[in-house]
Amino acid sequence: MLQRVYFPMFCTTHRFQDLVEHTWLRSGHPFGDRCRHSTLSGRSLKHEAPVFLLFLDSVWQLWHQYPTAFEFTDELLCLLAQHAYYSEFGTFLGNSMKEREDLGIGKKTASIWSYLQQPCIRAQYTNPLYDTGDHPSGTDRDNYTVCWPCLAPQALDVWRELYQRQQFPDPVSLWNKPRQAAYQITNQFRNEMKHVKHLQAVLKSLQQEAVASGLLIASSAD
Repeated sequence: MLQRVYFPMFCTTHRFQDLVEHTWLRSGHPFGDRCRHSTLSGRSLKHEAPVFLLFLDSVWQLWHQYPTAFEFTDELLCLLAQHAYYSEFGTFLGNSMKEREDLGIGKKTASIWSYLQQPCIRAQYTNPLYDTGDHPSGTDRDNYTVCWPCLAPQALDVWRELYQRQQFPDPVSLWNKPRQAAYQITNQFRNEMKHVKHLQAVLKSLQQEAVASGLLIASSAD
């Protein structure tokens, strides 16, 4: 989590996938024991614990406080939370990399990362409000906008899309409306910016023609 705060490069979809892969999967988090049974299971729940879910909740709190700092939407976090408990992918099966290798999970199942890397799927989880200007290339932390979390009680919120999903008859449509509006507004803004840049290029070309024909002096064209 500190990596996410200090290094905003982990807010990109690819880097966040690497963070989950190395910090949780390759480090041996026992997803099988922690997420195998639900709270309604009749079996003993000695080993069950929502540790990974708490991590995703922490990331969501940051996402909620810095909505333009993440390349992905909160839908991606919901997807990972869901597939950690029940999934057609083999990414979160087993308790360790060795166990997954012994069971041949990599050969028998697909990876959720491969699924998310498909262009059409990746587009569904891309945040339209993501501001690339806050995330320069390189590793110089002085150029990064650090996402310090506000821990005041009024700054924290309930992750409704995950915890209250069952309380609404059609939660996907309900929460997709503001997302769709954000997509439309952002696309309209980007199209207008492209039009402005085109007009600026036309104006610059006309100024150069005017200077060449003697209608303007070079200083006024600048």
